[in-house]
Amino acid sequence: MPFLLPLRNPVDNIQVFERAAEARLHDAEILQAQCRDMAAIYLFGYSAEMRIKAAYFRSISFTTTTTITPRHRRTAIDEAPVLGLPAKPGSHDIHGWAQLLIAKRAQQGSPYPKDLGMDILANARILSSRWSEILRYRANRPYQHEIVAVHMSAIWFRQNYQEM
Repeated sequence: MPFLLPLRNPVDNIQVFERAAEARLHDAEILQAQCRDMAAIYLFGYSAEMRIKAAYFRSISFTTTTTITPRHRRTAIDEAPVLGLPAKPGSHDIHGWAQLLIAKRAQQGSPYPKDLGMDILANARILSSRWSEILRYRANRPYQHEIVAVHMSAIWFRQNYQEM
């Protein structure tokens, strides 16, 4: 039986999320070029999810090296009703975490410019309608327009991450 790849960096932080987001986006583009479309969609979505979460933790003044624990994630999720959101986001809920990010910034008195907030939600919605962490268990064949839409949204999150 093969040995599991050891977890070499067991600490999550913004820097780890940013690096992983960029690496997964790169991997997705390679897979897309090889017509491995379902795997590409999975990694495009995962890349965007990490950028949204990194932006959230940056918004609450975490430094790039502050450890993000499961408790920090639960605290963020549990804050959704306090921020006026209709539901708590799931662990991998791209649209829910985007809503959480926008609501948190507004609560802190530093809301996003209207257009940026709308673009964050629109791109998160595109991803959420075509991506889920359970895709890794599926053998679906996505349509070309779905691949393009997810790729464009993942690129949007890369290009606009610093403003988030």
